[in-house]
Amino acid sequence: MKNVIPFTKEINFENKISEITSISLEENYNCTQDTIDGEFIVSGDYKTHELSVNKETFLYKLPFSVDLTEKIIPDTLNFEITDFSYDILNDNILKVNIEFTFDAQKDESREDIVEDVEKLLNTDTKEIDEIVNEENNDIAKEDEEITREDDDSLQRIDKDDEKTIIDSINQNDNEYTTYHIHIIKESETIESICALYNSNASLLAEYNDLNEFKVGEKLIVVEEDE
Repeated sequence: MKNVIPFTKEINFENKISEITSISLEENYNCTQDTIDGEFIVSGDYKTHELSVNKETFLYKLPFSVDLTEKIIPDTLNFEITDFSYDILNDNILKVNIEFTFDAQKDESREDIVEDVEKLLNTDTKEIDEIVNEENNDIAKEDEEITREDDDSLQRIDKDDEKTIIDSINQNDNEYTTYHIHIIKESETIESICALYNSNASLLAEYNDLNEFKVGEKLIVVEEDE
């Protein structure tokens, strides 16, 4: 956003101004997201009489303020004086005419926030309740889908699978009399499963590949005889 700003000020001198012999213009300013505040410093010297060899010095500070219509990023501001002129009025008034420009990047993030706030303020209570209910329903559906997936992964194996697994066990091994087929559930560990069936990790490793220990996998758990 680039803006051209004219600035005019009449300065009253205590003495008569016959001639401006030198003049200079400087500026100081401070910028925020909403305003540019500062001052122009006009200084130099002048003669009170056209035949006089003596000169009087002068220095005046002229404050200015610009309210920005759009939010800007202060660090990107480029401020420049593009024109400066003056006139002597009524022998003791110095009229200065200053034109300056500034250019800066718009703060798009703040605009988004303002738009969201304005939209929220313009939304009645009923609409807000509808939005909240829709979001809650979406969350409930997601939870239901996750729960259903968990249930499916933990469902009991069918009889054919069970028979196939049991048949793979060495039937001549009479030391263990009870076998269990266990589907690994969330948060379960080898130790917790062994405790559940009165078994141990070495037995579990004999019949299963424990490198594939993850939720939903099937384990053959051998229960020790007491």
